[in-house]
Amino acid sequence: MEPPPNNGSIRRRLGTCLFLGLLLAVKGSATAKQGSESEEGPGPKIVLRVYNYSRLPSWLLWPALDRARFILAEAGVVVTPVVCTAHDAPALCGRAVDPLTVVLRFVNGLGPDRGPDTLGFATGAYVTVASRRVENLAGGSDEVLTQMLGCVAAHELGHVLLGSDAHSATGIMTAHYTEHEWTLMEKKLLWFLPSQATRMRANLLSRQGEVRAAGSHGVAQAEH
Repeated sequence: MEPPPNNGSIRRRLGTCLFLGLLLAVKGSATAKQGSESEEGPGPKIVLRVYNYSRLPSWLLWPALDRARFILAEAGVVVTPVVCTAHDAPALCGRAVDPLTVVLRFVNGLGPDRGPDTLGFATGAYVTVASRRVENLAGGSDEVLTQMLGCVAAHELGHVLLGSDAHSATGIMTAHYTEHEWTLMEKKLLWFLPSQATRMRANLLSRQGEVRAAGSHGVAQAEH
């Protein structure tokens, strides 16, 4: 995912959204369920293991995660974030990555193989978001930063569930955001397209079937 051409206009448009940042911060602290494997709500579920290598403070991290969750929820996908730390790692963090788990890593920078304008990328079940690059675009506004981090994370999660070639002309999966996309973000109208939402749900339902089948096979082997 790459940034828009004019970050000054982003700050002007999104800097007025203080109420949204505060709302997300309250929601994040109230709904965070470390280590939970289930969550209320319809739709297929996925566990998001979060590694905060860029050391975002919790009052920025959780609103960003909730923004990503909200976008995925509108597509019918329930995301349960689990923050993994060196000192307080829930049991889920030590398990092997299965088809219903995605690893999200917030890092300061990206390697030389990534272009200077790349904000994030997805490889297999792993999503990486360049926090410092997003922070530079946010222009010092925490409210803008949490929205942008959440949207970048949701975009890359879309690649995990839809494929690397899943860019679209409109919506959150647009490869190059313009003023139109950032205006939609401000209005909380930047979503996955209906066809993308359908594909993501079908993909996860298929993965759920694989996990259940693998579990049943393991039980059958244990009984012999």
